[in-house]
Amino acid sequence: MWRPNTVERALFRWKKWRNSIIKHWAGWKYDTDWLEKVVSQELGELGLPASSLLEIYWISCLTSDYNLDYPTTYARIVTPTGLTKGGFEVNPGIKIYPPQVIREEDVKFESSQYGIPRDALIRLYSYASSDRLLLKSDHELLGVLKDFRGRPGIRGKRGPIPSYPDRLAVQCAALKDSGMSYVEIAERFHVPVTRRYSSYQSDVVRHLVRRGRKLLRELNS
Repeated sequence: MWRPNTVERALFRWKKWRNSIIKHWAGWKYDTDWLEKVVSQELGELGLPASSLLEIYWISCLTSDYNLDYPTTYARIVTPTGLTKGGFEVNPGIKIYPPQVIREEDVKFESSQYGIPRDALIRLYSYASSDRLLLKSDHELLGVLKDFRGRPGIRGKRGPIPSYPDRLAVQCAALKDSGMSYVEIAERFHVPVTRRYSSYQSDVVRHLVRRGRKLLRELNS
């Protein structure tokens, strides 16, 4: 069994999860109604079982401002405004974690420890409302989780944390590749525009586009 904070770090080391986030950042459809429609299908394509908590977490990953390779910034992954689940609005601005992950071996152990039939535990943990995520023994995410030993590190990449989140970098790159100018992108996101010689320019957006394109290349690697 792995705790939520460990699961969180493992998800961002898992290439398929990262690609899912980057791909939808570039998709530029930022309303929660759209995200609520695609989340179930997206998690299904990742081979993950139905989980209301994981759906809320995935949507929060799409709408929050953090940096993929800097685990300390995951504290910024919070629930968005206007998200509903089961007909109820989810309180916005709350730090959220993915569910605990358990294996079939964990179910077998609990069954022997507590005298609860294994099938009954599997049914219990298979409900979408469960706070645990039961993964099959051959799921890729388990391989990533098994690489963690002891308490997971939180440092991530060396060096200072970027001033702007990865979500913005990917959005800037996608808009630049669609034909927008650096200044137009800067004005859309309210980032600095500088006057260079006789023309306006945005060095901030140039940097963000370079970083965003690097992240987008992960989709094809």
